[in-house]
Amino acid sequence: MRQLLFPCETRIGYHLFFWVTWGIGGPSELGWTFKCGRIMHRGVIVVCRMNSSRLPGKTMATIEGRPLLWYVCSRLLVNDEFRDSLCVATSQEWFDEPIAQFCRQQGIPCFRGDSKDVAGRIIACAESRGWDSFARVNGDSPFVDASLLQQAFEALSDGNCDFVTNLAPRTYPYGVAIEVMRTPWYRDWMLNRLDAADREHVTRSIYRNLESVRYRNLPRLDGDLSDWSLTIDTAKHLEWFRELFREPSFDWVQMDYASVIAQRQPDRRVG
Repeated sequence: MRQLLFPCETRIGYHLFFWVTWGIGGPSELGWTFKCGRIMHRGVIVVCRMNSSRLPGKTMATIEGRPLLWYVCSRLLVNDEFRDSLCVATSQEWFDEPIAQFCRQQGIPCFRGDSKDVAGRIIACAESRGWDSFARVNGDSPFVDASLLQQAFEALSDGNCDFVTNLAPRTYPYGVAIEVMRTPWYRDWMLNRLDAADREHVTRSIYRNLESVRYRNLPRLDGDLSDWSLTIDTAKHLEWFRELFREPSFDWVQMDYASVIAQRQPDRRVG
């Protein structure tokens, strides 16, 4: 079943939604609901590049015939909400053309911007898509959790914060980071708070100045897993990820980050 919402603004500043629950054979249920305020548009930006210093070309490194970027995007696309609100952000440099070509083949929007000014590239991407808020996901994180992103967007929508993270403090593994922010707020932050070095690292200055930020942290309630790493950062990590698919019992769709840590023992993060 899938519920589709058709909004109509009322004279009293609310949105009236006519909703249809859509089943296999067609519409199966009709109704009305109300929601205060205007419709919010949100999306997910996957940031990636080919010139990684530790593992050059990792974004398009193949695992079972598919590039790493496919695995990152497939984790996000399992969530219906993100199927029409996902965009890959890479640079305009020639070496990132394979990323853009992959996106064209897969029908995934791709935004290209400055290679050094990653913050500027991300905010331009969000604004070009008309998103009021967005999540930043790294392209080396195939175990990103779409349900956590959903929770973060819901936390942001209550209006009491501008930034939602699970890194302050970190209790999730590296590679399962969540960072969701309001687009106008981040543009203002970028213009007034970021120096040239910070513009390459997107959110580093936010964590240095959390006392000035209306933020919310989402801790992991089932135990601290922050000493584990699930990012594909080195050749060793890439080979470990490839080894997973050589096991007959491995199911990419069903295997979440916690199960991988419990059963497949990735690297522990040192320091």
